Amino acid sequence: MDDRRRYVRISENLEVGYKVLQGFSKSRSGSIDISRGGIRLPVDQDLAVGTVLDLDIRSISPPISLRAVVRVVWANACGSGVEVGLRFIHMDPKDYNTFKDIIDKLEKGGLGDVGWVDKDA
Repeated sequence: MDDRRRYVRISENLEVGYKVLQGFSKSRSGSIDISRGGIRLPVDQDLAVGTVLDLDIRSISPPISLRAVVRVVWANACGSGVEVGLRFIHMDPKDYNTFKDIIDKLEKGGLGDVGWVDKDA
């Protein structure tokens, strides 16, 4: 099987708020996995490939709120919802550096002082 992934995927549940840029409704979800290039997310609506979303990615320790614009690159029905693969298309350079630092910590096996919001709490 051809694996075209540029970045290692890390299984991590982040709290992610998302909004379709051309729409009005906002939703929240927990990520399935993350990488330097994007996020896999379960969503409660059909999102077509190519749809552009505004994301708000949060942690509580330290308090971090990262904003990103992403594009849906794939969507698959699963269970009662849909999983989407989201590719970053814009993130403030400071936010992206913070995100990369967090990914680096996760790749080394631990978050250390980083604690993501637990959406079930």
